[in-house]
Amino acid sequence: MTRNALVSVITALCLPLALAVPASAQAPRVIGGEPNNEFASIAVFLEIGDYSCTGSLIHPRIILTADHCVQDGSALSSVAPEEFTVYPPGADIREGPAQSRVIDVVVDEDWSSATDIAFLILDQALGEPRISRMATIDEVVAWGDEGLLVTLVGYGLTGPRNSDDSDISSVPLAVSLPLAASSDATGFVVTGDGSKGTCAGDSGGPYLIRVGSEILILGPLEGGWGPPCEEEDVESPGQAEEGGVIASAFPILYSTALSKVGESGAVSTQACVLLDEFDPQCFEGGSWSVQYCSDSRRAVVYEKSESGWQRDRKSTRLNSSHSSVS
Repeated sequence: MTRNALVSVITALCLPLALAVPASAQAPRVIGGEPNNEFASIAVFLEIGDYSCTGSLIHPRIILTADHCVQDGSALSSVAPEEFTVYPPGADIREGPAQSRVIDVVVDEDWSSATDIAFLILDQALGEPRISRMATIDEVVAWGDEGLLVTLVGYGLTGPRNSDDSDISSVPLAVSLPLAASSDATGFVVTGDGSKGTCAGDSGGPYLIRVGSEILILGPLEGGWGPPCEEEDVESPGQAEEGGVIASAFPILYSTALSKVGESGAVSTQACVLLDEFDPQCFEGGSWSVQYCSDSRRAVVYEKSESGWQRDRKSTRLNSSHSSVS
């Protein structure tokens, strides 16, 4: 299934809290997941009103999660910061929430499955992040071409969504699955085997990979389809896919989040005007005067962060051959 097809059938994996935390002291296993994974202490359990999601600590005062986890239901605005309850990274949630509180939410104003990413701003440090950096778009694409394993850590259901015996996990559980080849500039696809995978409550959880001594985060879980969480697709029995958003594709959002905790994120912009049969002509700055591109109608915008130049999710339409674009 293509990425576009996945978006059309993808199921959000946030979870109503009516499915209570299990009373048993025995840690459950989430649909083939494992406890005590090396990445377990990165995941953060989030109560948001009457449902739950997973996030990850990427800065002492910033949690990365999925945008659909923070929508108020109408998809027109984010839930109020006071609706969030945050737990310590990697915690057994039966031990209670953290003292840190959400004070702001940074999201893309034009929410869609391609921009399903959110940054939660905390009033005080929640801990010391273990994530070294965000993986670049080029790295994610290369890993997909190689089919490398990536690991999702989450607090989601321990069994199929429609099973009365399924409960959310009280501890973070990990599932490792291969990346699929994808040409999407902002997202990635993980291929399931029908026997293990994510489910409701795992939304926003981090996809992670270790490269040498570094722990890199690809981005948050957006959603998925197929077993073992959902029923089988009659046209694709035994097959399943999950989708994630590449966090490094949104440096301006992250820069905004950093500014809210008193830090600067070095972000500049470059426009590349696409000319038929010619290499792109690129210029740095916030706006660009096009002097010679009478046949060109679009500029592809790149944004620069600490991880380097990253292609923006949108191209910029040129008004005329001598207009500025911004």
